[in-house]
Amino acid sequence: MKRKPSSRYRLFAFLGVCLYLVLFSRPLGKEAVVRPVWSRDVPAPGASAEGTTGADAICFHAGDVCGSVDPNGRFLAVDAVLYGVAVSSAGYVNYSRDANHWVLQDVRGNPRWSYAGIGYPLFSTDGGSLFSVKTDLTGLRELDKNGEIAWERDFPSFITCLATGGDAVAVGLLDGSLEVLSGRGERTARFTTEGSRIRVVYGCALAPDAGRAAYIAGADPQTLVVAERRGAGYSVSYRMVLPMDLRREIAMEFSRSGRDLIWEEPGALVVLEQSGRAIRIPFHGAVKVLISQKAAVAALSGSQEGGEVLVFRPPSTVLAREAVPAGATLFGNDGRLLLGIDGRLLCLEIGEM
Repeated sequence: MKRKPSSRYRLFAFLGVCLYLVLFSRPLGKEAVVRPVWSRDVPAPGASAEGTTGADAICFHAGDVCGSVDPNGRFLAVDAVLYGVAVSSAGYVNYSRDANHWVLQDVRGNPRWSYAGIGYPLFSTDGGSLFSVKTDLTGLRELDKNGEIAWERDFPSFITCLATGGDAVAVGLLDGSLEVLSGRGERTARFTTEGSRIRVVYGCALAPDAGRAAYIAGADPQTLVVAERRGAGYSVSYRMVLPMDLRREIAMEFSRSGRDLIWEEPGALVVLEQSGRAIRIPFHGAVKVLISQKAAVAALSGSQEGGEVLVFRPPSTVLAREAVPAGATLFGNDGRLLLGIDGRLLCLEIGEM
């Protein structure tokens, strides 16, 4: 007759299993997720401010209104769009059709400074710099914190695209050249398109620290060029002929780390790793917005029939994908996205769990 195991033996066995799990278990890595935080109707222009602080506020442009909202969904400012609006994490510029007088408003809608001059406003990616593009698209100037001209530069051809990163600005031109300018407006590099029947720069991007520059140029064939910063200039490190022939501005962006380059192709977003491996993520429609954040990259496509929102973690982990109606907008700062749909704002939080 077998004796039953004593209770002391069972206790030792249980404690042994627990000790093994503690000492030799393999912890699972954190997983990035997208969570809806709140959804609010956008108030009418001129409505009283709901929030009391502008800390971490997000500025937005949705249809015929613009303004800002705090992380809890309380609106700080809502204005009717005059003609166009430039939006950043630091504030927004709501400008008229003739674009000869600007007012920079902070995240609470209060005027910070005004500027008189012909051109259209454009913020840097991080919102720390404000530029003016000439109305004939042949010149660029940067404005300082007082609204004064810090530097200005004219180009021999029309500007077709512009990107910022760190202390640099990349400017693509209709003649097929790309110029990289320093924080003082001095040219540090110039690249020209070779081997294409049509020489036009259709898209450009700069890494957040300006350590890498990239552009897509030409038609028949269309080529991607990536350059690395070497001392005071840049040198080409990668070149690839693309299987496409888009004849419009092409959305491009480096990941926040600067290691991955993302651009649009018909029916896909392409992620190019530093190793040279290219990964395609299905994505339909012309890309209207491409936002690189610390935890993920977000994209919005659109047409008269509608579009979709895609949030993914490079190189290829899709976190969220959803169809949206025509006219949807997308804005964000680190960790949060604002999706505007039919007069409502939906706040999405990108985090880990």
